[in-house]
Amino acid sequence: MSLDNPQKVDDAWPHTQTALFVIDSDTCFGEPIEDLISEIKSCSHLSNIGSHRGSELTGLGVHFRKDRAENIDEIIPKSLLFIDVDILSETKLGTYVEGYSIPRPSEVVIVSDGSDTDPERVRDEKRQSAEIARSKEDVLNEAEDYFKKICPECRGDAAKKHVEVWKQAAYHRLNN
Repeated sequence: MSLDNPQKVDDAWPHTQTALFVIDSDTCFGEPIEDLISEIKSCSHLSNIGSHRGSELTGLGVHFRKDRAENIDEIIPKSLLFIDVDILSETKLGTYVEGYSIPRPSEVVIVSDGSDTDPERVRDEKRQSAEIARSKEDVLNEAEDYFKKICPECRGDAAKKHVEVWKQAAYHRLNN
């Protein structure tokens, strides 16, 4: 995937945020992942109604299975990552999250859906800033919180700067 290197904040906007689910199942907490993606995309920060009318922020959702978990060039351009705890602990994706492959401004959420693997242990080993989702509500709340962080209507220039910094980091990881 090609990603431009923004030279200033305005180069990073408008922005389409992609939420990536790396889960080796069609469901997450009993919900079809496609339905969960639809709920995430209906969040108020992406709604284009009310105070968000005319927003430069839009959203997409993508689902990868375990066999694509190590394709880092496809993962880097997504900055909201929901990753199954077992995939994170059993594949090279864990190494990418732990190191510098995944840009620091990216949001990593460890999904613990019926696994025996301890998500706190994996977080401590891989990325201490990662969040943990133990329910569908946690997934939706983490998405809402992240979209609020990057919503120019809610956070103004700080949100726009966050996206610019993320895009610069992702560009450099893909091109160096």
